[in-house]
Amino acid sequence: MQFFPGLDNSRGITCIALSPLRRHLAVAERADPAIVVVYDTHTQRKKKMMETPDCQSSEYVSMAFAPGQENKYLITMGGAPDWTLVYWQWERPRVLSYIRVSTANPVYQISFN
Repeated sequence: MQFFPGLDNSRGITCIALSPLRRHLAVAERADPAIVVVYDTHTQRKKKMMETPDCQSSEYVSMAFAPGQENKYLITMGGAPDWTLVYWQWERPRVLSYIRVSTANPVYQISFN
């Protein structure tokens, strides 16, 4: 069993995603702004920490690594109030694209196709 420590300034973990080859673990933590930390599962070390002003939420409700491109891309779904889908190139880390999703029908689960 492995343990990955949370950040000192977070208010809890909101979701996690394990890469398809199980090499990386993304952990979303509630904070202002919301934070995603990607860990190397073999060394248990932080690889990258990501946050963006494009997402107004203090939490991410779902995440997924890109199959076949897990070393490059990650998508995250922000929660209320703006429900923003963010497409990351996480190794850099930088936002490649984002879009605000309808607040009338919130999205709680995302995946790559």
